[in-house]
Amino acid sequence: MLIHKKKAQSGHALMIAILVATVLFTAGISITSFTTQDSKIAALEENESIARAAAEAGLEAAIGQTTDDDVNIGELLEGSGLSGDAVFSTEAAAQFTTPLISKDGQYTFYLLGYDSDTNQILTGAFGDDIRINRIQPSASDYCSGTQAFAVELTFIDATAGTGSIVQRYLIDECDLINGTTDEYDFADNIPSSSISPDPHIVIARIIAPSNSFDGAKIEFDNVASNNFPAQGRTVTSTASVGETSNENVTKKIRLFQSHPQFPAEFFVTSM
Repeated sequence: MLIHKKKAQSGHALMIAILVATVLFTAGISITSFTTQDSKIAALEENESIARAAAEAGLEAAIGQTTDDDVNIGELLEGSGLSGDAVFSTEAAAQFTTPLISKDGQYTFYLLGYDSDTNQILTGAFGDDIRINRIQPSASDYCSGTQAFAVELTFIDATAGTGSIVQRYLIDECDLINGTTDEYDFADNIPSSSISPDPHIVIARIIAPSNSFDGAKIEFDNVASNNFPAQGRTVTSTASVGETSNENVTKKIRLFQSHPQFPAEFFVTSM
């Protein structure tokens, strides 16, 4: 009986020892796994910061040039292990959406284009009708709250030496302004072809009564689906860093640079 009892105790001790060893081994693996995972996360976070800073550096170098040449980020930051570039692009399209325009702010839209080399507004005949679409605020009941706004459209003949306002229209679906004529709704056809002399730019001004107005984005739409000229240039800067696929991080920054923005008051009123 005594011998059997000792054997049983020995067996229990062995099982306990095996169990403890298993727990310690599992804990060791878990600690190693957590440490490795933390190291990977830390490396990714560091690479994200590096890639973002490199993309910003590429963007700054590109817009600081006097040309539209691409910037090689790897050459710009030689020896950093970074790759990527900052690239310029211009896009002509039949629709153009403005950046966010604040209360009392305005945006200059070029109907025929702008020559960046000579710093001149391009003039000539513009015969297409246009639509102004509301992009933001997007709610159909925007007139009932603080996001109510109207758009004043000032069409300007920019012929050298005689730059003048030739027509003003108002888009006022919220009835914010009383006693006005030449009103349109969003998405109406505006017959710019009937304006004389030919308009070359349009200045869209946002009128909003509330100080809580969040800003508006509007779209210029060519009714004939002809392309409007590019309204500026876009710089896209992309930077990548990381020695392995698991650590590789790519960051992309895009900046739109519009052509010069003029206040309507810059031109002589002649209607």
